[in-house]
Amino acid sequence: MSNPYKRLKLLYSSWRMNNDSNSSEQNDIKSNSTSEDVYKFQPFKLCLEYKTDIKKAVKYPNNFPMPRSGHRIVCNSRYIISYGGYNPRSVGSNNRVQSNELYKEIWKFDCVHKKWRLLDVANTPPYAASNCCTLIGNNILTIFGGTSFPFGEESGNDLYVLDMTEEEKFTIVTGDQAERGAEGEAGEEEAAAQEERGSKPPGRYGQAVVVNENYLYSIGGTTGFVYSMDVHRLCLTTHRWSTLYNSDLFGPGDPEPRYRHEAVYFQGHIYVLGGGTEARVFSLEDIHSFDTSSRVWATSHTSPDPLSLSYPAPRKCHGLVQAASTPSTLFILGGVGGGDVLDDVWRLDLLRLQWTR
Repeated sequence: MSNPYKRLKLLYSSWRMNNDSNSSEQNDIKSNSTSEDVYKFQPFKLCLEYKTDIKKAVKYPNNFPMPRSGHRIVCNSRYIISYGGYNPRSVGSNNRVQSNELYKEIWKFDCVHKKWRLLDVANTPPYAASNCCTLIGNNILTIFGGTSFPFGEESGNDLYVLDMTEEEKFTIVTGDQAERGAEGEAGEEEAAAQEERGSKPPGRYGQAVVVNENYLYSIGGTTGFVYSMDVHRLCLTTHRWSTLYNSDLFGPGDPEPRYRHEAVYFQGHIYVLGGGTEARVFSLEDIHSFDTSSRVWATSHTSPDPLSLSYPAPRKCHGLVQAASTPSTLFILGGVGGGDVLDDVWRLDLLRLQWTR
């Protein structure tokens, strides 16, 4: 399958500011930094060029997304796609805003024309906060997990799939059966073993999801009361689940249960960064990785930033990007740690386990 992070590289390339622009071009950018602009990217620098006028968003709710948290974003070479979110101070009447103040809606931003568009799609996922979104290839949107409000009262465990070239209707993959092997059949002993270890994960939110080839992996999450670090795998061709790791069998060196962490797949391993619980956040000095073949966790100690000799602060609810051209390179952005909202950007080289601020 094509790497979904390739789209971010293309997005950077298409939006990158020209460092050699003359002064008049720069002045034009500054003078036009109004509600009609969009973000442009330079390496390690974000320049505000688009800002939605909140008054316009309230007056024209079908033209602009309202402010929110807990939504999820993916992108391809041209579009930014946002699903869900929560705002306890929702303004005005809006039939897309549920009574529980969740936004059950999908917005699509055209990076060329700089316009938002609200999609009219059937079977929209009902759990619109703290779910997981991925983009398989360039156009297949998947949404998994998530919660309603009050958070944790109801959570999802079905996979919703939408072809973004059609934008018509989500397909729901329930995946109720345990995985039976690549051919869909197994002997009695193998079937019993699969049934014992293979099951659909319970409804959770704040888990991390990665996709590699024909498999989707779900890692951790919470019911709102109990935190987990289970690793479940869904075969995207047979639509069957298997359980690769049960965090109830917590052993030495295994990562503590958590939610709102981030994860990437690299060279047969799933790397987990950060996350936390309601009461704490986890360090980024040591990185946990899960071997999808041996189904064993390992812990690797990282090196600090060579200039400041510091590490990124522990955090949850952060963003993570894996570079398309060099998948061993990760970037983490922002998050929440120790009651503080963070605004920093860090790079991690997985081959050298080296942090750079």
